[in-house]
Amino acid sequence: MTQPSPSSSSSSSSLDAPARPAAAEFGGALAQRAARVRAVAEGEVFVDDGGQSRLVRVAASCLLEPLVDDLVLIVAPADDPGGYILAVLERRADAPATLAAPGTDLTIRADEGRVRVTGQTGVELATPGTLELRADETRMQSRSVKLFIDECAAIVRSAFASLTKLTHVGEAVELLVSRFVQRSEHSTRVVAGVDYTEAQEVDLRAENNVHVRSERTVVNGREVVKLDGGQIHLG
Repeated sequence: MTQPSPSSSSSSSSLDAPARPAAAEFGGALAQRAARVRAVAEGEVFVDDGGQSRLVRVAASCLLEPLVDDLVLIVAPADDPGGYILAVLERRADAPATLAAPGTDLTIRADEGRVRVTGQTGVELATPGTLELRADETRMQSRSVKLFIDECAAIVRSAFASLTKLTHVGEAVELLVSRFVQRSEHSTRVVAGVDYTEAQEVDLRAENNVHVRSERTVVNGREVVKLDGGQIHLG
């Protein structure tokens, strides 16, 4: 049997290796030994235990995916070319690590404590499907947050935000509320086009002065136009 080169990082699924029995068909005494990974194929790993080349599978309890040149612990009958990888014993310090579990779903649970995921340079969550987050209380602390969202829908019963500066840039803003209250120390609004207000009643109040300046000013009242003041100056 031709042994794959140690430099190859993967092997095709048609590795020329003798067929091995399933776990239920293992006969005789099982022995554990260290082996070196020579190639990784789809669902199977080619290892060399120093005296024999074996085409083995990864045990369900071994969550760390083996890589080429890893030193692994295998279990197999002495007279059988197959076996299972129980654990990865040694790996290069600069090699990546991937945890994988067989089956369709994976649950990480702490019955009486916290689950922490930490990364020195970053943490990534990626899925082509749906990412769900459920909690009684959610806290997030960050120096900077950037969101890139094509479409966003939010249903919030109550919201409070304390902002030092808020800048909004967009093509259209639509606000639908039963009551709108705005309080500020100073307010400035610049409208390049038409500023249109429609209401049943409009009440403008000022403590001191009200200035209306324009090239032309038109006031239309269908029934009554009333001016009332201590003094009225026209012209």
